[in-house]
Amino acid sequence: VVPPAKRPRAELDPNASEWLQQVDSIQTRVSRLCSLVFHEVSGIQHDLKILRQEIAPNFEKFIDSQNPYATTPLSGFLSPSPSTPTGPSDRAQSPVSDVTIIDTNAKSPKTPKSPKPPKISKPPQPQPQPQSHHPNQVNPIRSVFVPKNACHSMRPRSVYFNPQFESQVITTSHDGTIVTWELSNESGLTRTRAIGPLVSGGWPEAVAIRETGKELVCTFNISRAVPHETVSEVHIIRHLSRPEATKIVKLEPSTIPHSKPITAVDWIRGTNEDNGFKFVTASRDKTVKLWDLPNLRTGEVTSVEMLATPHTNAIDYISCSLDGKFVYTAGADGRVCCIALDDETVSEIKLSRESGYRPTNFVRESPNDGRMLLVSQFGQGPHRLVLFDKRSQSFAQSRCLYGSQSNSSWLLPSWHPSGLCISLGSGEGEIFIWDLRKHSQGNELVCRFRPHEKRVRQTAWNSSNVMVSISSCARTQIGVHHFDSFV
Repeated sequence: VVPPAKRPRAELDPNASEWLQQVDSIQTRVSRLCSLVFHEVSGIQHDLKILRQEIAPNFEKFIDSQNPYATTPLSGFLSPSPSTPTGPSDRAQSPVSDVTIIDTNAKSPKTPKSPKPPKISKPPQPQPQPQSHHPNQVNPIRSVFVPKNACHSMRPRSVYFNPQFESQVITTSHDGTIVTWELSNESGLTRTRAIGPLVSGGWPEAVAIRETGKELVCTFNISRAVPHETVSEVHIIRHLSRPEATKIVKLEPSTIPHSKPITAVDWIRGTNEDNGFKFVTASRDKTVKLWDLPNLRTGEVTSVEMLATPHTNAIDYISCSLDGKFVYTAGADGRVCCIALDDETVSEIKLSRESGYRPTNFVRESPNDGRMLLVSQFGQGPHRLVLFDKRSQSFAQSRCLYGSQSNSSWLLPSWHPSGLCISLGSGEGEIFIWDLRKHSQGNELVCRFRPHEKRVRQTAWNSSNVMVSISSCARTQIGVHHFDSFV
């Protein structure tokens, strides 16, 4: 006879399986809630840091202006003058004539007001100048923000223009949805369809749109009840350009593709039904894998092959070259690698280490000819963008573009479709725009404006010089900015 303590739980209680399912469901919800709270607290801590930097220099002046009865500025209390008695010895040497006897029956004479200390004119402090102060400053001719009730219920994660249908915009959010929009003159964007949430307890972690503009691949990382276990799911959205006919296909690989969450995804250009649809994924397990699909109508996956392990830490970004022969990766170890798809060789693109180690979170070719490679680095100092000319095979320090001091891995740059302009958000709600044609003049930064109140995570362009920006500010979550001309 098996003792009760060693019997299976299902034999002791016939309802144990149902209770276990309920416990797993509750733990999944708690894990998702903890993840959301962590992201919200991180954003609040970042905003408080910015507020401290802005308020601290003007704190004393603000207190003095709010107290009309103060005869001594707050700075006088914080740094007393040498003539002010500060100890017992100073009070003992004060003359007796300074003591005044007050008659309570008589009218108290008016106490003369002490003369105000003369104002000491301070030399003007140098104000920080923007990086671009030339007369050719470019500003948006019109900015429109999507109404709050039409936006996502939580902060957005990414924004893209459809590469073939430039009036269509796609956004993803922490609420687990993928929303398609159409450009509108009145509200900026008009929502056409909200897809999802496709999974319970997760949001779109990585998104890539195929060059035809008709298919989209997105990855989800779902926390399970088992501690430190995360399962990744991959979905294909078909007929993206026609919201009324959109179909969702969940991929079912025969094996688990990655041992840790998927962080990035991108399509291999030039693949179709004849040679099989292919895309690559990167993960925190430091690996890059190639997916092969016979078609996009079913969830069948032909194979998931290991390409390489190019990094010593998590991979944060992956992109494919325009000719479909190479894959670029950027990781938390500060390296940028290039993987050849024909022989799977890995070569590292040497970055300059003059300013010390910096993690990389973005690498992508210029969309017009693929001649230039844009790399994003964050960490100490201002956010840095490095341009790499593949013809010379070297990074030039003169081709470094510097953004805001408040940089983070959340900030991603974006190319203009012409390949002549680059934009980048900041933690203070600013957007920087550089025109690469003005490199010889030394004034590449042609626009710096602040449309949002909080961090601008990402921007997207179309060829008509319309920019869409997403922010963590709930009131101005999605902005649409129209420019007169850049190219």
